[in-house]
Amino acid sequence: MDTTLEVHSLVCSRDVELYIKTYILFKNYYKENFIPIIHEDGSFSKNDVKRLNKYIPSLEIVFKRDADLRIKDSLSNYPLCQHFRFSEHHTIFKIKLFDPFLISKSNNILYLDSDILFCKEPIQLKFNIENKIGCYLRDTWSAYCVPFRDEDNDSIIKRNINAGLTYFPTKEHYNLSLIEECLDVLYRNGSRGATHPFLEQTCIAYLITKQGEKFKQLSHPEYCVPTFNKFLPKHNLTGLHINSSPLVGKYRKEHYDYELLKAGINI
Repeated sequence: MDTTLEVHSLVCSRDVELYIKTYILFKNYYKENFIPIIHEDGSFSKNDVKRLNKYIPSLEIVFKRDADLRIKDSLSNYPLCQHFRFSEHHTIFKIKLFDPFLISKSNNILYLDSDILFCKEPIQLKFNIENKIGCYLRDTWSAYCVPFRDEDNDSIIKRNINAGLTYFPTKEHYNLSLIEECLDVLYRNGSRGATHPFLEQTCIAYLITKQGEKFKQLSHPEYCVPTFNKFLPKHNLTGLHINSSPLVGKYRKEHYDYELLKAGINI
């Protein structure tokens, strides 16, 4: 069986250019072989596909319409998982919770959001991948849903787990029964009809917590969601999740442009 690293990302049409930059910088610093796989959210145009293939010839794109057909049967014994993945009102982030794992060929999965900026060689992440150590990125706060929020005084789930950068090295690191269990709690506390964007992250945090020592937090702030609140080019950090929040995302373009220039990369 092929155990080549698969690097999965959920990408929308708006973030195609951002993903290309993220991929190129990760490839530049990671240097080892991997298979890039995009999970498209249903919004891609022909031009998006053409642009991606231009810069990433080895890219595999899993289109949502195809994924919907491919994974439905895989969730037939997990009614809450099936409801969450296929209900129209739940946000598209639900794809991150199921599709990479149910479609994977190698079950050696690094999940990267399209806004994970690598600034130098990810030594610790590479060590974890080489040694099959599951890992995750620390968040700036516990972005979970009821009843697992900080203000709920929750002690069940580890605090500050971010779903934007996670590594699942084997099939045994992913457990649908645990996700079903988490969704049962969330749905009983009002989330069945919710459109909250943190439902998927809550489930991933639950999954990671329940598996104990299988997962380690990446060194913080070496890998982090930055809170600079300014353009700070010489931070000497490795991996930044430059998400769309005002505090973090305000200087995204400047950070990406600087890192591409530093690496001598023209796009």
